[in-house]
Amino acid sequence: ELAKIPCEEAQSTVVSVLTGSDDETPAQRAEFERVAREFYSFILRGTDHNLEITRVEFVQNPKIEERFAERYQSMVSRVMQERSLSKKEENSEGALTETQLRTRRSLERYFGRVPGCEEVNLITAFHGTRHRNVIRNIVKGHFIPEQLTDTQLSEISSGRNILPDMGWYGRGSYFSQYPQYAERFVKDELVLQLCWVLMGRCHFVTERPDRPDSIHGQPARNGFDSHYVITKDNGFPVDATSPILGDEVVIFDSAQILPRYLIYYRRVDPLAFCAQRLRVIKRLEDGLAIIWVDPDPDRIALTSIRESSNRIMIYQFDSAATAMVWMGKHKDDLMRKQKQHALRIITNRARKPEDGGEHAGEIFCDRLKRDVDWRFLSSGSPANLQRWNDFREWN
Repeated sequence: ELAKIPCEEAQSTVVSVLTGSDDETPAQRAEFERVAREFYSFILRGTDHNLEITRVEFVQNPKIEERFAERYQSMVSRVMQERSLSKKEENSEGALTETQLRTRRSLERYFGRVPGCEEVNLITAFHGTRHRNVIRNIVKGHFIPEQLTDTQLSEISSGRNILPDMGWYGRGSYFSQYPQYAERFVKDELVLQLCWVLMGRCHFVTERPDRPDSIHGQPARNGFDSHYVITKDNGFPVDATSPILGDEVVIFDSAQILPRYLIYYRRVDPLAFCAQRLRVIKRLEDGLAIIWVDPDPDRIALTSIRESSNRIMIYQFDSAATAMVWMGKHKDDLMRKQKQHALRIITNRARKPEDGGEHAGEIFCDRLKRDVDWRFLSSGSPANLQRWNDFREWN
């Protein structure tokens, strides 16, 4: 599709397809795992789902990257100049309402927020739109809608009608850390953009879009680079106690947005998906669970374990990437299994130089031990991460 766009930006945009297969380099598989983990981390938080990633496209656009880097540096320079108490009084906790404080705490716990970049609020976030807009965004940068006229703003401020949505929380480009929330704006093919976003100085929104004091359709609040709101299911802001079911990040300058990944996914049959999940849960409740990472499906050792006991359930994966994605989907069940000391991960990775060579298994185990989501696997007794020889001795 990029080849059909007659412009210099399209010719310089590079899109690499990632699937997590063993045919890819370790760096490519690591990228796929990281994106899949971020995608599943929030759709799994408190809810079941029937979504399955089919591929990830890694986007590189030199012009947009350069513009984004310049904006980042300018924000860092501004932060250095503003490090005085008088400049921070607007954002001090004493100046915020209870709901704004709750919104601020939500941003501080934001899953995709980059540690060490809190003052410029560098995050990753999802954006949903029509597929033709996706292509435009990765070629020319995100589209920021034109500002409304005074007449349009006057009609909105009357509070009589909040539709059509002209930007409930500001006239900008919208993102969310929740994939299912961003999916509301996907119109045709199931694809979400995962972008790097510079929020900078953030206004915490509590104004409802149907009230006269709303910021519906308005530009960024004076002195702020972005707006952030945590929402109920209907898209309205939460109060101090209502549950958080989504959030929205509003950006007013395309230089603060770097499109990085396109995540293509599909919906599998809900009944089949639920039945499969129930089978997995049931199996995880009984006996020993083994996650086996091995490109050879007919390995003799694997067959002998299957035949040794009907209380040993083996989940086999041909690559570390596919294993990590599956583990992310069933994390809660696996954590319960680990507490019973009945979970093992065994790896006998391919002996190919590009797959880590003869130390590939140790590399995979070390990655799990360093991963914040899976550090618990390296605790407990007996050890959960084992090579085949260690497991044979223990068994």
